[in-house]
Amino acid sequence: MPLDRFIIAQQNKDTYKYALQNFKDGAKQGHYIWYILPRVVDMSVPKLSYDSKYYAIKDKQEALEYLKDPILGPRYMETVAVIKQKLSEGVNANDLMGEKFFGPTLAEIDRKKLVSSLVLFSHVAEQLYNETQDRRFKELHNNCKGALNIIGKQNYNNTCDFTNKFLSSRNKENPQKPDPLRSTKRLYRLRNVIGLTLATVVLFTALVLAAIYISPFVLVGVFVAGMIGGFVLQMLQIKAAAKKANKAWEDDSAKKDTYSQSYESMHGNNLDRKNEDAKPGENASPGNTQLNYRSNKSAEYKAEKPNLPKGPR
Repeated sequence: MPLDRFIIAQQNKDTYKYALQNFKDGAKQGHYIWYILPRVVDMSVPKLSYDSKYYAIKDKQEALEYLKDPILGPRYMETVAVIKQKLSEGVNANDLMGEKFFGPTLAEIDRKKLVSSLVLFSHVAEQLYNETQDRRFKELHNNCKGALNIIGKQNYNNTCDFTNKFLSSRNKENPQKPDPLRSTKRLYRLRNVIGLTLATVVLFTALVLAAIYISPFVLVGVFVAGMIGGFVLQMLQIKAAAKKANKAWEDDSAKKDTYSQSYESMHGNNLDRKNEDAKPGENASPGNTQLNYRSNKSAEYKAEKPNLPKGPR
């Protein structure tokens, strides 16, 4: 299951409990924000880290499933409630993101990730509350909004343009392939009515003017043949446009599969590896499986990674 990557990472070395305690203490001290406060990411950003790609929320459906998950959902709600509480107590957002341990630059980066995650799940929680009337989602929505408001009062940016664009896109909860023929027919409907009306007026006028020169039966036959021909021509145009619309939708869907393709290509069969194959320092997952994602990182990302205080990842 795609969400397993979050559960495995959170359970490894009890990272979730460690992260929650960090936030309760008022300062993040480890490297875990990717899978504790997940978000959507812009894959076009150069030198985007492997962790950011791997733990990115792929689409709105995955965000919905994340909150509905019996493990991940309650954990996210609990984490956000603690974060909102510490911010309400006057803790600075950058301090909460570990400025004391990692410096202002990395703390600012993690604060932006926090904001992106809060914007995303505030929207998703509101949608789930409207659908289910489950007050847990209403409370999460309020906590996300409350935390964002406090961050804004601390003179930090409390919104994320990319996440807002993601939420306002065609990325729906259950995207279904549209019927190109039906949608294209709608586009042609008005044109058909106007075109047939004009054609009828022109032909009727021609009939009246030519009635004294040509047999009425011949004119009626020509009129009917013209109407049938026009209808057939319209249907051919509609089908051609439907085919074009169908191809455009498939091309667009292929672009939306970037996250899934990235997940498959980078992840491979890592989850099938055994703990006994693990090397010292690598993450081992519960259930005798291993998440060896660091083996796939680029040399460039390894070289750029700063030396930070040790802690569960």
